[in-house]
Amino acid sequence: MKNKWLLGLAFILFIFSSCSKNEKNSQVYNGLHTGKVENVKVKSDTSLTYLVYLPYDYQAQGKLPIIWAFDAHADAQKMMNWLLPYAERYDYIVVVSGSFRNNVPDLDHILTSTFADAGERIKFNNNRQYTAGFSGGARVAYYLGAMDRRFDGTAMLSAGITPLQFIKNNSLAIIMFAGWKDFNLTEVRGNGLDLAKKYGFPFVTFYFDGKHDYPPHYMSELVYLWFDADAARRGKIKHKGRIVSRIRHYMDSLISATSDPMKKYDLYTAEISMLKDLASTEKIEKERSKLEQTEAFKQTVKLVVNFFNLESMLRPQYYKALFTRDTAWWAHEINSYRKKIKQDTSLYRRYFYHRMLSYLGIMCYSISSNLLKKGDLDKADKVLTIYKMLEPENPDVYLFRSCYWLSRGDYQRGKQYFDRSRKLGFSEMERLNQYPCFRKWRDKLLQ
Repeated sequence: MKNKWLLGLAFILFIFSSCSKNEKNSQVYNGLHTGKVENVKVKSDTSLTYLVYLPYDYQAQGKLPIIWAFDAHADAQKMMNWLLPYAERYDYIVVVSGSFRNNVPDLDHILTSTFADAGERIKFNNNRQYTAGFSGGARVAYYLGAMDRRFDGTAMLSAGITPLQFIKNNSLAIIMFAGWKDFNLTEVRGNGLDLAKKYGFPFVTFYFDGKHDYPPHYMSELVYLWFDADAARRGKIKHKGRIVSRIRHYMDSLISATSDPMKKYDLYTAEISMLKDLASTEKIEKERSKLEQTEAFKQTVKLVVNFFNLESMLRPQYYKALFTRDTAWWAHEINSYRKKIKQDTSLYRRYFYHRMLSYLGIMCYSISSNLLKKGDLDKADKVLTIYKMLEPENPDVYLFRSCYWLSRGDYQRGKQYFDRSRKLGFSEMERLNQYPCFRKWRDKLLQ
């Protein structure tokens, strides 16, 4: 706990010291201020936007690397906030699309227009380009990196590598993050690792104690450490000793902050991957080997593997039960998981219960969305009832219930649920175009 507190304090002090030191040195290039996040409209299509950050050392000479990033919900500011603190320290340009979101219909247009517009305004190192994304944005970042050799690396937040028919860029260096409570953990820790090995990608994975969300802010430094380490391996940057020192210091702080055998093992493995071909990892490998022989580690591995297998078995069964079991059965099932989370003393069993509830939530989201688009209101009604049991404060629950009532012709109820959704945080108005129920009432709802 003490080490985690110190990491947080160091993060805060770094932010303030960086800002105060460089605040007076801002320059302007092509209308963009260094050291400041700028919101830019694409010239060829002003409906498209992106955020850009130029470090203070930017001098329009094309020397600095660039990260192209995507958030699943078009929340460019959230992605920028996560990447920003260490962009200055490591001298990276960051561009985050404000127009990409999951299932956006004109993805090619957004990508082509954003890359072209930013390329006209910003001079960056063409030989050091990277992608990053959260959830669905991570999948786009991965696809771009795997299919285009101009990208050296990809950072995937809360999503894992998925199968592709063919790969054009097997040297893509991938860093993956996943929360232990995230329904995508099994994808990252299981299939994602297997596919990375199969495709020949250099890769590293990090895990955190959270759900399907961004990792803690301090972990964003790992993205820059990984990209710099890969650049050093490729001979694109020369300060190998400084990179090695930063990696060792950072990883030592993480390893000393936990006594959990599984988490220690994962961090040893990550440090070995980070330092590959840059420094000796013999000492770390010995520590990892000793840990593997302990009974505590063996028991934890067995538990995690068993739960991963159980998840694979339960998921299709729950999908079937969505249409065959009544809401009383579902209420009992959901409450059973919540009770176990409170009472079970095993950390990894609690992680499993969280992942199952998280999976059930995303399952209800996806199925209710499709049913509403098709106009199958009776089935949607039941799924939405279960969805609300799972995530009573999720704005999508109320957005979909609004759609349900609007489809039934009840504007007043539809409006009530729509307003509730907005109060809980719904703001992606472009999504309304995906549902026939909102097309007639959109303007009135937004008054």
